[in-house]
Amino acid sequence: MIPFREFSSIDAFLKDSSTIPKDAKIYIDSNLGDNIKGEIESEKIFNLGFKNLYLATGYGKEFIQKPSWIIEVLSKGPEIIERH
Repeated sequence: MIPFREFSSIDAFLKDSSTIPKDAKIYIDSNLGDNIKGEIESEKIFNLGFKNLYLATGYGKEFIQKPSWIIEVLSKGPEIIERH
């Protein structure tokens, strides 16, 4: 079984980040509410040493400018489960 943890915010993740393996796959929503973008906030996670960062979006990939620290932009559709 693959362990799964969900966080309601970047700050919640950062608070518990010392308990998460640095090689964990981390999926970050593009739209974090209140005009907070996962594309920008994810850099905080990257700067802590996490490198397996993926951005999930309900928008088309062509509407997302992928930062260098994000491995891939993924759809929130069912194909995310099949691919990863």
